[in-house]
Amino acid sequence: MATRQTSDVPVNRKQSHNQGWLYRTMVSIETSLVFFGLFALIFLMGTVFPQSSEPDRLEKYGDAGGRLVGLAGSLNLLNVFHSWYFGLLVLLFTLHVLLCSIHRFDILRKRPKFRLFTRESLLRREISFSVTSSLPDAAANIEKKLRSMGFRRLKYYSEDAHLKRLIVEKGLPFRWLSWAYHLCILTALAGFALSYCFAFEDYLVLAVGERKAIRVRSPETNYQILKKLLRGSTDAPSRQIEIELARFRTEYTQRPVLQYPHHSFRRLLAVWGGGDETLHYQLTDDSLFVRDWFSLLNIYEEGRLIRKKEIEVNDPLRYAGLTFYQIGYDYECSLTVADELIPNVPAGEPFTIPQMEGEFRLNTPRLGTLFRYDGKIAVLSPTAELQYRPPALPRKRKWTTVADLPLAQTREAMHTRMTLNSIRQSSVLSYRYDPGVPLLWFAATAALIFMALRIYMPWYQVHCHADSSTGRIIIAVSIRLVGLFARPERLREKLKDALRG
Repeated sequence: MATRQTSDVPVNRKQSHNQGWLYRTMVSIETSLVFFGLFALIFLMGTVFPQSSEPDRLEKYGDAGGRLVGLAGSLNLLNVFHSWYFGLLVLLFTLHVLLCSIHRFDILRKRPKFRLFTRESLLRREISFSVTSSLPDAAANIEKKLRSMGFRRLKYYSEDAHLKRLIVEKGLPFRWLSWAYHLCILTALAGFALSYCFAFEDYLVLAVGERKAIRVRSPETNYQILKKLLRGSTDAPSRQIEIELARFRTEYTQRPVLQYPHHSFRRLLAVWGGGDETLHYQLTDDSLFVRDWFSLLNIYEEGRLIRKKEIEVNDPLRYAGLTFYQIGYDYECSLTVADELIPNVPAGEPFTIPQMEGEFRLNTPRLGTLFRYDGKIAVLSPTAELQYRPPALPRKRKWTTVADLPLAQTREAMHTRMTLNSIRQSSVLSYRYDPGVPLLWFAATAALIFMALRIYMPWYQVHCHADSSTGRIIIAVSIRLVGLFARPERLREKLKDALRG
């Protein structure tokens, strides 16, 4: 029994020592620097290697001539922010910030302890001075004068009638500000965790007048997948809504295009004012640029119209936790060539016409409202540009414009009658559910505010030592300060004037 008891004592001491070392390591500033260095390294890899979540990303990367394909595949460098080691690093960093916050809070909640100080020790400090007052009540009125300057008492010592010590402070408590932005970092990490577990994003293409049903919550989130693995069962059908595209419109604007000589030497002469050709701006048929897209959306739930809003690129629609963004457009045209109908021709994609060689392409039709350069507003007539590419070697094939096809009008192109019968407009929407966004916005904003206050706003702590044992009142003062806006010289002059009486 004695032998066992003796052998157990060193083991327990060693475990206690290891636990203390681990805790001190986790709450140290050196550990924070290590985490920041590792995050910087991973962010650098995410910048160097193209990031993608597609299953065949490694094959595409290799086909495009990417280097270190084997290393990129083994370390998941093409999707590094969803790799196991990045997730582990985030978890360890969260634990580190949590322990630092608890450790710091435990220190801050205790009242600070101040040691006794002498006049000589104060004057050895960096910002210190000494004043002499002939007023008999100068020592008794020190605290009153400092309170009138905005200071508050932290500690007061009065050993006898001749010796008094006082500690006061003024400004925002920088230690609590430091703890507050640590708490904001934890809140932001909680927001990231919510987004990782519950967020999802999907896309929707709606033609004008078309209505589609979507789920408010996705069964493919990380939380639902983990829930299915643990329970081995599927959830009940989730809530659904219907979204309809009532109208889609495009706004264009005119911008003059700079005209310049194509030959480099003539262009140089034109810049310096020589030669016959000059640099000038000109409005051409190609001077139209898209200014914005608008989609009028109707949201139905259980057959009833619940919400109606016209969205644009930077003005989304929010409903039931979902946010609908305008991200693009799509056009499909119906074309008649001679007497043959060619339906559902996607704009911008090559197609073939029977009994004609080569490939054809309809550029994106122009229809909508034009805000002219002279300030007037006009309505564009729906027109699509038809381009042709001959059957030659791929490197030599170029697209050339062969006709402009107005809607419902017949034009002759390449000795053939062609008619643009219809243009079907579609809106490309992205919708996303992310419950972590409010936490992230709040935490990021609050963290920046607290950090700015911690860095810039002044904080002062003043130690005063008043001694009247020699018949004169000698007051020694030292000043501690934090903050870029702190002005120690100005405060020192104010304190000298106030303490002299």
